[in-house]
Amino acid sequence: MPAQNKKENNKKFRSLTTSLTLVFFGLTFVIVVTITILSVYFNVLSQQELIAEQQEYIAYDAAITVKSFIQEKFSILEATNSLNDLVSIEKEESRLILEKILGLNPSFRQLTLIDKEKKEILNVSRLSTLVSGGLIEQVEGDIFSFFNQEKKYISSVYIDDTTSEPQIIIAIPVKNIFGDFNGNLMAEVNLKFMWNLVNKINIGRGGLAYVVDRSGSLLAFNDISRVLKGEKLLYLDEVREFVSGNELIRKKVGKISDGIEGTRVVANHIRLISPDWAVVVELPISEVYNSMIRQIVLLVLVILMIFGLGVLAVISFSRRITKPVIELRNTALEIGKGNLDIEIKSENNNEIGELAKAFNKMAVDLKESRKELENYAKSLKEESARLIASINSLSIGFIIFDSELKIFLLNNILKNILGLNNNPSNFNDIESQFQKIPFDLRFQCEKCLKEKKPIEIKELVFGKKFLKLFLAPIVLFYEVSETIGIVMLIEDVTEAKALERSKEDFFAMASHELRTPLTAIRGNASIIKDFYADKIKDEEILKMVDDMHKASIRLIHIVNDFLNASSLEQNKIAFKIERFNMADLVKETLKEFEQIAKDKGLYLKTETFDDSFNNEVKADKEKTRQVIINFLGNAIRFTRKGGVTISIKKQGDFLKISVKDTGMGISLESQPLLFKKFQVAVENTLTHDLSSGSGLGLYISKLLIETMGGKIGLEKSVLGEGSVFFFVLPLAGIDDNNKKNI
Repeated sequence: MPAQNKKENNKKFRSLTTSLTLVFFGLTFVIVVTITILSVYFNVLSQQELIAEQQEYIAYDAAITVKSFIQEKFSILEATNSLNDLVSIEKEESRLILEKILGLNPSFRQLTLIDKEKKEILNVSRLSTLVSGGLIEQVEGDIFSFFNQEKKYISSVYIDDTTSEPQIIIAIPVKNIFGDFNGNLMAEVNLKFMWNLVNKINIGRGGLAYVVDRSGSLLAFNDISRVLKGEKLLYLDEVREFVSGNELIRKKVGKISDGIEGTRVVANHIRLISPDWAVVVELPISEVYNSMIRQIVLLVLVILMIFGLGVLAVISFSRRITKPVIELRNTALEIGKGNLDIEIKSENNNEIGELAKAFNKMAVDLKESRKELENYAKSLKEESARLIASINSLSIGFIIFDSELKIFLLNNILKNILGLNNNPSNFNDIESQFQKIPFDLRFQCEKCLKEKKPIEIKELVFGKKFLKLFLAPIVLFYEVSETIGIVMLIEDVTEAKALERSKEDFFAMASHELRTPLTAIRGNASIIKDFYADKIKDEEILKMVDDMHKASIRLIHIVNDFLNASSLEQNKIAFKIERFNMADLVKETLKEFEQIAKDKGLYLKTETFDDSFNNEVKADKEKTRQVIINFLGNAIRFTRKGGVTISIKKQGDFLKISVKDTGMGISLESQPLLFKKFQVAVENTLTHDLSSGSGLGLYISKLLIETMGGKIGLEKSVLGEGSVFFFVLPLAGIDDNNKKNI
């Protein structure tokens, strides 16, 4: 094999093009020269006719472009009329439809709806109220003659006084569903939007197109300043012929004349009829004749190629050329059938031989690529199977919609939650289940697609069920983000809701039932201590009575916390919102804890309050006092040395109250448990004298502050150094709409 390859490499490469050129040069020379001379001669004779046809086609295409601009506006109005009975429906609904059309079509400046009595029903405009309106007055002289005829209408071009831009008014008859004439829908169209269309018309390399009306005024041209001046083009021969004549299509050779830019051109025009405009096209003389020369050169090259490489070469060497080509074709067919082990054996050391080698290499590459694709397809199939199995194993309903809200994937639990007997085939099957509530699922899905943000509905009453619904967009990030679908999760939270309600009812009932006997125990223990202590000689019994009295008080506090928490959760506690001075309330509350702090050897102080701003807040004074008491009580309870400091600061439109202690602090692991039910701010919840509370104090404080429009939380806590708790409330006199984020 190496010897064979060496032998093949030693062969001299000979190009087929060179061989054919040398062999047949003499035979083809006379024929090529003769054919070329004859072709050039007849081509020159027919070129004038070709130029005329080209001009006609160019002008016709340009006219279609301009005419389609006007026809598109009529189509929009007619589509609106066919889909909506604008005169009969509610005025606000008609306004919404017309405003939507105005928003989607920037070329419309105003839309006016008039009834068959020629009275204006509705007008929508993108102009200010000072300059909008007046469409009826603008065309009153000639539009009403079209009313009874129920025809389309196009006004003459007029220049807007404010913008100096050309405008026209179009109108269509408005009919009801029975085809009865009800009025007219009018639209003011700004022709400046036609300028871009005219500028984009390709008239050769250096040609121009422009639009004129029946008076010869320039309506559209690449030099907008000339249009805005309302320039008259009657000095141009082509424009004068349009203004003075009535022919529809020019079929003669365009004559040479002066163009709009002062150069010598070949011009032609086509009349549009409706509207009564003309589109004029101009081609420079140099471009017209250059085209003729290029066509002659191209013709010569084509003749040389056809005769030199085609006819003579195929006739003389058909067997030599077609045999390897057929082999290549057969090999390509085999490769197409999937036979990638085939190999081409070619003795040719030319282009065909090189092509055979390329085919062999391509077959090897395709074989390797197929293996990679098969492995990749297998991996995708396995991943797809795992994904579907995972989705079907979910305990919540799962469904994926594409960007057009077509169902892509769902699991069986979704059908059970929504009560579907069969697999839903489209979005309407899912949507129909929610219309019974009612709930606009389509609106929520379209909002999720548009805003590219997740939407969560925590509680949705669905018959006898309570559902939790979550929508999340599927966003593809490639150059720019694109939303390709939505994931919808539906969870049946009926049992959880019932369990939560049962738990709340149990706490409320148990608390009510416990408070009465506990009050009796506390009262009896208090009576024994106050009136019968001297009759009890045994100190142990007196200590037991004292413990019973303290325990009953503690239990009553716990029961009260249960009741308060339950009432707050069910919105059964009334709030008396009023203005009061927070600094005064803090000072009053501190007095209640002075002796308690003193007994523990702790300091209790305030930072100097800032009197430069108003300390008044708008909240429930007693509920606020309850939160301060809770903060101070916890701070003193969990502090063994040092003390407690309380401060007041302004924070935007809110007042911030902070309570800082030098107590034991709270670890990072325990901090997330704060402000939750039955959680205490200590590391060891079994420590009796430090955890005598119910675990509801911070939870109740959170409910109180948030209900009054504030925020509460832990600002800082370090083990062994202390903690800082805070809450904020809105300042009095601040408008709710002007409050900044807390």
